[in-house]
Amino acid sequence: MVVLLVTAALLLASAPNATGVPTSAWATDIEAYARDYATDLDEARRRLQLQARVDDAGALIDEAEPEAYGGHWLEHAPTFKLVVAVKVGHGKELVERYFAAISSEVPVEVRAVDHSLRELRQLVQELVGLQSDEFGFDAYIDLEG
Repeated sequence: MVVLLVTAALLLASAPNATGVPTSAWATDIEAYARDYATDLDEARRRLQLQARVDDAGALIDEAEPEAYGGHWLEHAPTFKLVVAVKVGHGKELVERYFAAISSEVPVEVRAVDHSLRELRQLVQELVGLQSDEFGFDAYIDLEG
């Protein structure tokens, strides 16, 4: 119960409250983003709020199109844009289907990849399975490379 309450308190401290007024942690994040990416506070807030919507759309395409979806990320510099990777042979229409609502708010770049995110996850699992007591390592997927 204590862990749940602490987690809830941390989440509440890092997001806008019910009135939409940022808490101090959220305001600090906005200020840091604006400073780091040389933008004003309103644009920094918009970009940070957009991240959650982008991740929601990514989860939908990952579940519905696992053989085609290669991952996504927001590039913050030099130009703010959404990059969506799709497996070769799957076109821009797939991305438009899942990211249509977002594409009016941020430029979207589609990149062709040889392997889907599902295939990469399976490969990571296979690699982790090869570990022994004598030889250990970490394996993960870095979408931005």
